[in-house]
Amino acid sequence: RGWLPQGVKLMDTKQTQLILNNWISREFSSAISHPHGERERSMRVLEEAIELCQACGITEPDMQVITKRCMNRPVGDVRTEVQQVGITFLAFCASKGYSADELITIELLKILNRPQGYFTRRMREKVLAMPSLYSMREVNAAKQYLEAEQK
Repeated sequence: RGWLPQGVKLMDTKQTQLILNNWISREFSSAISHPHGERERSMRVLEEAIELCQACGITEPDMQVITKRCMNRPVGDVRTEVQQVGITFLAFCASKGYSADELITIELLKILNRPQGYFTRRMREKVLAMPSLYSMREVNAAKQYLEAEQK
């Protein structure tokens, strides 16, 4: 506790979602076709979950066992799975003694304080690093953007 800069207030979930929705539209609409799309948001959740597990010492072979188990089960309902991700996130924070509200507010402030275009460049780098996950138009746009930035 006490990680927030003095004078910064915690934001409620609805307020945070509204801010993020507007930020995603502004930052990524030129970088990828569907920045709010289910596929893109799902890939971001997966990426962040993998990075969290990695930070906690979970190995790639461990992740592969879990991935295989999950992919061999019936497909779940999106709303139910979101609920379970949220509860699991909160339980993880509780087990570590973290305030989820503080962590989310801190991260949102870091995101919003980056210069506009910072995350667009990172997104375009991701597109080029994983071209099979994106359309050819998005891959070509990423190449052009990054080449123009280097000139």
